[in-house]
Amino acid sequence: MRRPLLGLAALFGLGCLLNDGEAGLAEALALLLLAAAQTGLALASRHERWASTALAGAALALGSAAAAVEGLRFEAEALRPPGLSVDEDGLPVRLAGVVRGDGVERAGRLSLLIDVETVGAEGGGGERAGRVRVEVGGEAPKPRLLDGDRVAVWARLRPSLRAEGVRQGLAAFGYCKSVRLLERRAGGPPVRRAAARLREAARRALARSMMPGTERGLVMAMVLGDRSEIDEPTAEAFRASGTYHVLALSGAQVALVAWLLVASLRRLRASPWAQAAVTGVAISLYALFVGGDVPVVRAALMASAVLAGRALELDTDPSNLLGLAALLLLADRPAVAGDVGFQLSFGATLAILALAGPLTRGWPRLPLRVDLAVAASLAAQGALAPVLAAWFHRLAPAAVLLNIAAVPLS
Repeated sequence: MRRPLLGLAALFGLGCLLNDGEAGLAEALALLLLAAAQTGLALASRHERWASTALAGAALALGSAAAAVEGLRFEAEALRPPGLSVDEDGLPVRLAGVVRGDGVERAGRLSLLIDVETVGAEGGGGERAGRVRVEVGGEAPKPRLLDGDRVAVWARLRPSLRAEGVRQGLAAFGYCKSVRLLERRAGGPPVRRAAARLREAARRALARSMMPGTERGLVMAMVLGDRSEIDEPTAEAFRASGTYHVLALSGAQVALVAWLLVASLRRLRASPWAQAAVTGVAISLYALFVGGDVPVVRAALMASAVLAGRALELDTDPSNLLGLAALLLLADRPAVAGDVGFQLSFGATLAILALAGPLTRGWPRLPLRVDLAVAASLAAQGALAPVLAAWFHRLAPAAVLLNIAAVPLS
């Protein structure tokens, strides 16, 4: 098999999608046993076709088992009923934990994702686990809270439904009526805090250099991955034209950072291992710096694998590396298989890798490789049409041409 990891990732992801996270312990154990039995058959078989079939079945069963285990783990979290964090009378409870991602203020409310560590009164709280989205209201000015900040907040909580919570990774939703019930505390993960402070410094530098408005919102999105200043009419214009993806950081930015670093290290006569190590660490920090969304993480994983393969003097197939990145992300969080961002990111990349080259055969080679740009746009739009229609109930045929200009301009 030329691309075994791509096939295994597709089957593992399909298994994740087939399981809605509602399976119980017995079903999860049965799926794990089935995956183990199929793997044993694959190893024992002397025929390649039978071994491949058994391995495919194992990947499918293992993906479904992983989704079931994720659902069970979510249900067992202390922030889920019958945990003590959700009061039956709807009374506020005190949550203490670490902010995940920068807080976003819209329409007078501050939205925070909090990885909860303790629940209860000051000094008497018990250790708990779970992620909560808290909306902070009130008329008072809202504080600027960044990824890695440690906070404590009084909030009324509503537990999420199991399927909804597993998909979004949220144990509960909360509402805090005033910033006076929100406290910033000392500490927090140092690496995440450092990345957040650097991102905030860059955001302030851009804000000082540009007037508020549409253009500044676009620059913030394309440079820092911060789409909080993009107004709805602008966002809708990008969606309707099929070019909204240029507002999300992805492989293009990671490739640019990696290329600049590798080119500089080559001029310094660094060894392939030094190039792989330095560039791998740098693009990992870059992914953290811009927020760590799925497209950026996928690109960082692929770039790191390519550099490691070159250092080991191995041939690297981009589609196989895409499968490796998908497997790593799915193993960490199986529910991401049902996320539209995951599907669009991997679907577009796979379509370009698999179809762009064949589509250019027989075409005349155009200046600036416009022929390749047209083929890539055709491949991505054609492959994503079912996903876009299913999720957004709309298609933008003009995107095939508009992306030829939008991607290089962005």
